[in-house]
Amino acid sequence: MLEHIRAQRNWVALSQKVVTPLWKQLAQGCHLDRPTDHSLKANGFEAIKEEYFNAGVPFYAARMVRNA
Repeated sequence: MLEHIRAQRNWVALSQKVVTPLWKQLAQGCHLDRPTDHSLKANGFEAIKEEYFNAGVPFYAARMVRNA
């Protein structure tokens, strides 16, 4: 999976929060400010391989499996 995630830096996270309402309208409900990496792990997925990188906004790339 590849997903943009909520930034750790406060000013970037605030920017994501401010832009998200408009972005949701333009991008079919997409949220820029969700901590998707943490949400997946909290809901039964385990990362086999993961990588964090920045492309203007932070991204999370992972190969995941669902825990039994």
